[in-house]
Amino acid sequence: ANECYNDAPLVPDSCNVHYFAIGSMMNPFSMKNRCIHPISSSPAELFDFEIKFSGVLGFADAIPSKGSSFHGVLHLVDAETMSRLDAFEISYKRAEGQARLYDGTMVTATVYTKESYRQSPSTTISRVTYRGCKAL
Repeated sequence: ANECYNDAPLVPDSCNVHYFAIGSMMNPFSMKNRCIHPISSSPAELFDFEIKFSGVLGFADAIPSKGSSFHGVLHLVDAETMSRLDAFEISYKRAEGQARLYDGTMVTATVYTKESYRQSPSTTISRVTYRGCKAL
């Protein structure tokens, strides 16, 4: 069983970050298993990036690509949570992007990115991503 650092409800403040999630980080169960508890989560579209899949397991990668876009989940998280995400996403770097919520609101978001080669996603990653989308 995972033990979270702090299960207290988070309160919005100026140190919060909009984190654009893809792959397993779209799935609320995956987030909970990593003790990541967003203040809020909403479906959104990220601009000037494309999604690619890398590695044997088909991990989802956000790759900068002018004029491209794809959909994921925009989580509002506090600075401590972003630090924990940095530890999980150690092989990625943070980048800034523009995301549009489904109500049309534009938001500056942080997304983890790296260069990768396109490969087919594994059945497990596809299933986890699909369940994350359905949960919203």
